[in-house]
Amino acid sequence: HISKNNNLLYSPQLLTLIQNYTHAFFLLICFAFLGVSNAQTFNINGHVKGLPDSSWIFLRPADKNDVIDSAQVLEGRFNLNGRIADEAIQAMIYTANYKNYTSFWLQNNVYQIFFNNGQFKQGVILGTDLETESKIKFGGIRYLYDLQDSLVSLRKQVKDTTLKAILKTAYKKVDSVLMQENIHSIISRPNSLLSANTLNIYKSGWPKELVAELYNGFTDKLKQSSFGKDIEQFLRLNKDHKIGDRYTDIVQPNMQGKMVKLSDIKAKFVLVEFWGSWCGPCREGNPELIATYNKYKSKGFEIFGVSVETNKSQWEKAVKEDKIPWENVSELNGDKNTATAIYGINGYPSNFLIDANGFIIAKDLRGAELTKKLEELLGK
Repeated sequence: HISKNNNLLYSPQLLTLIQNYTHAFFLLICFAFLGVSNAQTFNINGHVKGLPDSSWIFLRPADKNDVIDSAQVLEGRFNLNGRIADEAIQAMIYTANYKNYTSFWLQNNVYQIFFNNGQFKQGVILGTDLETESKIKFGGIRYLYDLQDSLVSLRKQVKDTTLKAILKTAYKKVDSVLMQENIHSIISRPNSLLSANTLNIYKSGWPKELVAELYNGFTDKLKQSSFGKDIEQFLRLNKDHKIGDRYTDIVQPNMQGKMVKLSDIKAKFVLVEFWGSWCGPCREGNPELIATYNKYKSKGFEIFGVSVETNKSQWEKAVKEDKIPWENVSELNGDKNTATAIYGINGYPSNFLIDANGFIIAKDLRGAELTKKLEELLGK
């Protein structure tokens, strides 16, 4: 039974859920207001149980640390508003220290959001049809992503090298199935932002020719979306670098605003390190990387850091806190950094090891693997 009221589709069961919203199972339901929204701003009306008054709620893009808006809870309610320049972005709504958080598609629209303290991921979000489409698209293959997560977790736990190899092979097979599912989804939705977002996520990991073919199948409108423009930039700039290829120079400003070239770094071997102040694994690995740097610097080893940032103060703070001694550059434009497009970076941290003749001799070496390689090249 479906009723209609104030242009909002809802069922009696949904009304009961909204009134009680005390469920403990995973549920993220998004219903859109009927018709095409012409709103120029977004307005989020939040309802939350279990959070004390004056608790802060924050909203930011899912891929950046920049807070879009924040509000304090008062009598179980909060309000967030603003405007996004793009048609839609993936956003995160969270409390202090991320004790509660969830992500969703944010558009310039009116939202009603219902949360329980400690269960934001099980909340109810009303106001965006794009989130509904997302759940329909990803619901069927969610188990594959969960299986990948389990395989990664198991590989970290097991000690036996044979078992690790079996798990790695299994991961690759699941990844291949996921790739085919996503390709089929993109082809069947040539005008969907979800298709553009999916291709934008995987553009660096999939063959460039395939990315170009899928992009060319998009409608003109989709190509003009922010995701479409990111893909176009990638196709235009990416060099599809492989081990044995000659490097491409990078020219970007450092923290003092001085333009620095990768080619200015003179050493026997240079590690181009792609990282970010917001990247947990990057920050966790910095102490070991610094120790390796200090050990081999005098023997001809250098590092050139390319930081994917939007906030200069957070970048400066991370470099200071981690005591990073090597040159760092950033365009401060987040994942639109031209160097990440040129080198096809699809995860962080990531790196390329370049020799004195300008050839790439290794990729994504970390920890003991990097130390072993440098021992081979420079001695212990």
